[in-house]
Amino acid sequence: MPNQKTTIKHKSLISSIECGCCSYVCPSKIPLVQYYRHAKGEIWAAEREKAAADIARQRHEFRQERMEREAAEKAERQRQKKAALAAKKKAAEKKDAEEPSKKSAIDEAVEKAKAKRLKQGPKAEKQQQSENKESETSDS
Repeated sequence: MPNQKTTIKHKSLISSIECGCCSYVCPSKIPLVQYYRHAKGEIWAAEREKAAADIARQRHEFRQERMEREAAEKAERQRQKKAALAAKKKAAEKKDAEEPSKKSAIDEAVEKAKAKRLKQGPKAEKQQQSENKESETSDS
């Protein structure tokens, strides 16, 4: 951070209109106007660098905030996805728990049909097979 003397010098240097009067009256014939111009250029360059650094810092801070926000959103999506998968798994388990009763009903119906065929005898079974063959040939 510049001290108070350099700040005062910069302020008086910036207020110069570079008319050249100081160079004209200087007993040492020092080219003061050229020095002032050079110093002003350095001051302005430093100010531009500072402004660019401020912009870069703001950009970096915004990027960091965005990255943190995106990471939090990603974590939330993953949490929701896991919750949905758990719910889906739970529903599948519940469905599987209900499934045996449906399977048993189907198995009972198949057993009844087999028992009925056995009751009717071998003649009815041959007739059933011939009907199946006829329906297959008509479908083709």
